[in-house]
Amino acid sequence: MSAWFGTAFLVLAFCAYLAACAASGVAPTIDGILLVLAIMIYLRLWQMERD
Repeated sequence: MSAWFGTAFLVLAFCAYLAACAASGVAPTIDGILLVLAIMIYLRLWQMERD
């Protein structure tokens, strides 16, 4: 998997989180945003290690 594809996937996952919050009528909290960002960074580093 190329780096650009992985980065685009992570950005789409973050947008999906925000869309899910908007659809459920719940405002995204800083805790939720930080959790999603931490998972995204972890997965990105794991992917970079594998490349």
